[in-house]
Amino acid sequence: MKSTFRFGVLTILCLSLCSVSRAEYPGLEKAIKADMEPLCRSLSGKTVLVSLPDPAEFNRQWRLTAAIETEVVAQLLTAGVQAVDDDTDDRFTWLARPRRKPVERWQQNPVYDVLLTGEFNVNKGADVLELSLLVFDQQMVEPVQIVTTEIKAADATVSANLPPKNIAVADFVNSFRGRTIGTGVCATAATEALKHAGCQRIGLYDWGRRLGPNEALLPGDIVQYEYATFKKKGSKPSTLVHHTAIIHEIVDRDRFKVLHQNVGNASIKKTITEGTFNMANHTNGSVVFFRPTLAENVLPIDPTPYRKSPARVVTGKNGRFDLLRTVNPKLDAVHGIWGKWNGPICSNKDKCLKLQIPVDLPSSYVIRARIKRTWGTDTYAMIFPVDGHPCLLGLDAYGGTVSGLELISGRKIKSNPTTRKIKNVLPMDKPVALTLRVTPRSVRVEIGGKEIVNWEGDPSVFSLQKAWDVPNKSWLHLGTYYSVFDTESLTMEVIE
Repeated sequence: MKSTFRFGVLTILCLSLCSVSRAEYPGLEKAIKADMEPLCRSLSGKTVLVSLPDPAEFNRQWRLTAAIETEVVAQLLTAGVQAVDDDTDDRFTWLARPRRKPVERWQQNPVYDVLLTGEFNVNKGADVLELSLLVFDQQMVEPVQIVTTEIKAADATVSANLPPKNIAVADFVNSFRGRTIGTGVCATAATEALKHAGCQRIGLYDWGRRLGPNEALLPGDIVQYEYATFKKKGSKPSTLVHHTAIIHEIVDRDRFKVLHQNVGNASIKKTITEGTFNMANHTNGSVVFFRPTLAENVLPIDPTPYRKSPARVVTGKNGRFDLLRTVNPKLDAVHGIWGKWNGPICSNKDKCLKLQIPVDLPSSYVIRARIKRTWGTDTYAMIFPVDGHPCLLGLDAYGGTVSGLELISGRKIKSNPTTRKIKNVLPMDKPVALTLRVTPRSVRVEIGGKEIVNWEGDPSVFSLQKAWDVPNKSWLHLGTYYSVFDTESLTMEVIE
């Protein structure tokens, strides 16, 4: 049956952007690329915020308008224009909600040069989406540029927008229905599927380009569950503590079918079976989606932190700033999957994971933490400023063999004046108290009341390895490397 629909007018308000890319959604790229090219040229050298509305009548079968938004950003980046969507900047998440005067409100605090947003109007009986792109700058009430393009219904379906790598991943796993991939571990299915498709695997459980919270899903996308709880009405909740699956079919905007293994009863546990998930029933924990990708993909592998301005700090009963209660892992994960799944802050298992604590630190301060290792034998890290210079404290680095600061004059933890060759300062399943004291010319660290770092000097010697770099170097960050820790408490106090 031929689908018939018409998007009356998609109005897009623009800022400006820059970079170069591949199709995120091939059908949509085919439809809009030619008309987008002159728009991209006109926005060269500017920064652009892209925000399209999400009318339910256009998105029942899948998140079509979200897919259009992502493809518009990808086209801009491909042309060298610096572009982001409203999901990557917490200052503009209100744009994704129903609003009457988005241009006027954005212009009060624009940040970006151009805003690109849209309006859809239904005109039943036609199979074309008419898309009018409207460019607004920081002052003009009327658009400074208008570009119109059309999207045929056939180019707006899920099947028309499957990248080749997604098809390869989905088909590979589907060919193993009822059989076992590798050892039968859930992650093995995703590992072998990506290998078959020739895709880049970013980390241990970092399967490709991490998707934004509202991005459109596709068959072949990989799902990582961490303490994810689903609760259907009238039934008991079920939780996937640590699980990996591959999307097989998009049912509608919130429901999808997966193929996975190492789940279910003993007779089928080690074989590929099908399951259905409804994100409307997701009540707790983390569900993160990844797109199979190649290194040259233009969109960021990891979405930028949503929160770019300091949070309101929670003060504890003792007068210290309670950083554990201040941080929001959904808004502050710089890299990796973080949550407060069991109360403490913790992450999943992977390399160089980073969580920002959105608080501007004073020149002299004390950080106190209570940390418990729950998996692995490697690093727990804190990244913090010393008189404006970023420094990393690594505990149990290099497989639990050394602790210290880095980089000091370019030298890593294992070979600089702060190196301490002490094994397992953070033992398994045993909470340990940490105290970090920082002044403009000194860093002191105690673990369990014993001093392990006592540095004094010129803080300009400090720098970060590229893998540990962070977007806001005036904030504290927590980090982990192939290990899992519960940060059970985290406070800060000012040294007068």
